[in-house]
Amino acid sequence: MITFDWDPDSTYIRNPPYFRNFSLIPKAPEGFGNARVLLTLGDSVTTDHISPAGAIPEDYPAGIDLKEKGIDVYAFNSYGARRRNHEVMMRGTFGSIRIKNRTAAMSPSRLFAAYIWRTMSNT
Repeated sequence: MITFDWDPDSTYIRNPPYFRNFSLIPKAPEGFGNARVLLTLGDSVTTDHISPAGAIPEDYPAGIDLKEKGIDVYAFNSYGARRRNHEVMMRGTFGSIRIKNRTAAMSPSRLFAAYIWRTMSNT
């Protein structure tokens, strides 16, 4: 069997964890204990608003993470160029300035980033 030789230090392409132990037979759904509302969005929000696109801002979660990995701001490129890196993409999710969260005063990208970082630091 031939598999891709993943570079663990790559900031462009990463081995996504959701394919580990992947099975063609789906598991039964599990419970969602202690779930909370993260965002309340209007009816006009589409996947184009939720999915990151365009340049990666230096002060957004994806930009902060790239800087922490030693990438210079001029080399950030775009979310599209780094779309095969799930870590960059999840930090860009809900990053659109057009999204208004009706649940919290904090901007969606900051709120989502706080949630992701807290979740990732507990694993």
